[in-house]
Amino acid sequence: MRLFLCLLSLAPHTLCREALSNASAQEAADACDRAQQPKSAFSSTLRYLVTVGIEHSGHHMWSRAFWYLVHAGALPGGHGAAGSKLAMRLRELTVTRGGGACVPRWEQRAEEVRDAFVTLPLHFKHRARDVDTRLVALEPYCSYPCYKSVEYPDVVTLSRGADAARADLRLMVLTRPAHKMIYTPTLKRLDDLIDGCTRLVFQLSLLDPRFFFCFPYEPPELEAELEVASSFLGCSHDALALAVKAAYHVSNRSGAAWSALDGATPAMEVRARFTVFRQCTRTLEQRLCADARALHLGSLRRNLTHRDFSRAGGGVGGRKTGRATVDSVSPS
Repeated sequence: MRLFLCLLSLAPHTLCREALSNASAQEAADACDRAQQPKSAFSSTLRYLVTVGIEHSGHHMWSRAFWYLVHAGALPGGHGAAGSKLAMRLRELTVTRGGGACVPRWEQRAEEVRDAFVTLPLHFKHRARDVDTRLVALEPYCSYPCYKSVEYPDVVTLSRGADAARADLRLMVLTRPAHKMIYTPTLKRLDDLIDGCTRLVFQLSLLDPRFFFCFPYEPPELEAELEVASSFLGCSHDALALAVKAAYHVSNRSGAAWSALDGATPAMEVRARFTVFRQCTRTLEQRLCADARALHLGSLRRNLTHRDFSRAGGGVGGRKTGRATVDSVSPS
């Protein structure tokens, strides 16, 4: 009965229902208890970033991009051991070994996440140039799956704890064409990817879309998103574009993956699994990512209008505001 009532309570969230259809009763009950996590903490001066995505969706490329941003002075660097200590503590609390779609004892874990944000302050050695926002990249985190499929993150618990601490957490969700995330198209590999994608979609569907923005791996798609992406992160458009250009390298996975799929055995089963995986990645991109993009783009446009109005002398109380970023003036 409890599970049935839970599913009814999630009726507006079709992605939740779809994901829960493959979850255990306990996972469904846990999800019901916490759907949907709102975002109430926003800051134009300090943001915390966690990179999440299916395995092989671009984590290493973005690690290089952040390195370039720090050395270009577009993001603050050298926040010392406190940043690493916070990142490792959050990973310890929200990445579980062989867990279900939800972290066990998530309420207690969320409280511990909140405490970590409060008790592990960051001490910056210098401020970034030309930007007002300090972005703390909490790395390393984990992909879906992580470490040979024995660990999975729970970004709902992470987001809940961060918001309780009034910390502006931003989730960089990495996306990539399905066939480019496959090294070896075995049934085991595809099952791991399907599981990882399903968990990621399931968790993001339980979050306010203002927590996350999706970053495509391929340059044409990513370049189209740089204006909103740079605002979401709090760095300049030009600096982000240069960092991505420096960090990106052409992969030969596309042709190799298709050839491997064509030659995989058992052929019908592999193709069927790949179709399921591709459908999951499309759900992520076409529904969750699209909804988040529309929300953030609308917020950016409103903030730009507010900034232009203020520069013209019509700001609140006659005050002029600075550079607009997503949610820096008012959350949507």
